[in-house]
Amino acid sequence: MDARTLRAALEIFLGEQRFIKFITAGFEPRMFYWQEREWDRFVDAHPQFAAALPRLADLLRFCLLHRQDLQPDHVRVIHATVYYVRDSGERSASLFPHASLGPYYTQGAPHPEPMHAVWYCPTCRELARADEASASGIQDC
Repeated sequence: MDARTLRAALEIFLGEQRFIKFITAGFEPRMFYWQEREWDRFVDAHPQFAAALPRLADLLRFCLLHRQDLQPDHVRVIHATVYYVRDSGERSASLFPHASLGPYYTQGAPHPEPMHAVWYCPTCRELARADEASASGIQDC
């Protein structure tokens, strides 16, 4: 099943704002009740997508901003608690929400592995790296 076709059909069916809410609510460990009802309505109107349900989380794992599939990666784990400055987090969340450059801070929770699995958008990551380089005064030659 083609993820882009499914996403396009679902967005047209739900409308842009409801589609964004549907995607950002997440799917794990399972959908919310309202998502299940929306999915049922969608499948009633588009039965060709019924078989997508077991893989729905994978098919809908993409960057809403850049419309790209998210790619798997791993980042280093740091056992520490970090308090983020609100402004910097909001900026990255709006400009490159799926950069996932890491590291992953455990915030006091146990994490036995030295690496943490993440999903990233290639465009978000590229923009975040460019933003870091410009903030530190590094210029590409």
